[in-house]
Amino acid sequence: MEIEAKYAITGELDPAALAAVSLAPYTLAAEGDAEQHDTIYDTAGRLISRAAHGLRLRQIGPRTILTLKGPATVVDGVHERMELEADLPPGDGLRRRNWPAEIRERVRLLVGRERLAPALELIVHRHTFMVHDADGRPVAEIALDDGTILATGATERVHELEIELKADGSRADLAAIAAHLTAAFPLTPESRSKLQRGMALLDGTSKPTGRAPLHAVAMNAIADHLA
Repeated sequence: MEIEAKYAITGELDPAALAAVSLAPYTLAAEGDAEQHDTIYDTAGRLISRAAHGLRLRQIGPRTILTLKGPATVVDGVHERMELEADLPPGDGLRRRNWPAEIRERVRLLVGRERLAPALELIVHRHTFMVHDADGRPVAEIALDDGTILATGATERVHELEIELKADGSRADLAAIAAHLTAAFPLTPESRSKLQRGMALLDGTSKPTGRAPLHAVAMNAIADHLA
């Protein structure tokens, strides 16, 4: 399960300013930065996105990461959703037979035999910071993103901040860290994911066809509860 707070950055905020902010009693440690190239895959009829899911291949240097995200609940910019993630061998990409069984089966329920193809791309430069509590436990990760969504010739800038809970973190930690950051920087809660923004951008240049398979939504919901 992924739980994160997302904020649009409405003014100036750079990595140096973020690194210098006080989050007491929490401490902040820079983790580094990386260029992320994401490709969002779907069918011609958008069976995945129309079922409120997202299928992503992320390239970070030589590393390829497959991610399937489920429908999200969003309250005041805090997003909570199912997330399944796995590293893939170089070049595996869309070879579904090599995917982890749970991701492969969920995608099969969503698309059946339909062909997957790139729907949109995101190129993001990400600076990451780890937040530790007073006992030194990693409770959250902060990501400062600056990049571009590309959808059939249309583009939109990404400039946002995310606070994602880690295993040792609680919702109280998330709220406290968010309070520090929103007091220090020009941040506005973002109710849309990058995928939703990309699909909205895509809708401005082409119209989707097909229908979301109701049985797929139901089966994935059941799988979530069983998990």
